[in-house]
Amino acid sequence: MAPQHFALLVATVLFAAHVSAAPAQVPPPNSPLAVICKQVDLKTFCDLLTKARDNNDTTAKMMGTTGVVATVLAPTDRGFVLTIKTMRKFLGVDDVAELKDNADLLSKFVKSHVVLGRASDTRSWRAGNILTNALTNALQMVEGLKMNLFLKGPVNTSKVVRRNLKATKTLVQVMEVPIYFTP
Repeated sequence: MAPQHFALLVATVLFAAHVSAAPAQVPPPNSPLAVICKQVDLKTFCDLLTKARDNNDTTAKMMGTTGVVATVLAPTDRGFVLTIKTMRKFLGVDDVAELKDNADLLSKFVKSHVVLGRASDTRSWRAGNILTNALTNALQMVEGLKMNLFLKGPVNTSKVVRRNLKATKTLVQVMEVPIYFTP
């Protein structure tokens, strides 16, 4: 076979493999991931969850199902912009793209925003209540709908800006800013 024919054959096979690759999984309509991705101000968190799910992160994969019982603390797009210096300080990354490219850090970030086993309605939140996220960090309620993430003292505070978005067995609480932690 002539070299140019071989190159054409290889290019054709590679193109066919690319075209027939499985499309990205679309989550069920009432899954936490679908509910989050429908919100116009949660696109960054949607992208991070989707990337973590594609990286086979267990928590993120559960967000793409309708059977998970959880509370998801979903930060707004604006919150990511407002806290870029905090992201740099606690996570050591300069932006969301860098966070997306670090599978281990992304997995921890997703877990810090998910409370498994409990769909927590904000109407029951009281000062002093504790939720434990999937990283086993304590999230303590403070005044009204604000919460602190505690490790060895408060790391940062975020407040709920839209509450109780229903996703089958999960409630999504839209948070003003992301919850950061020390990896």
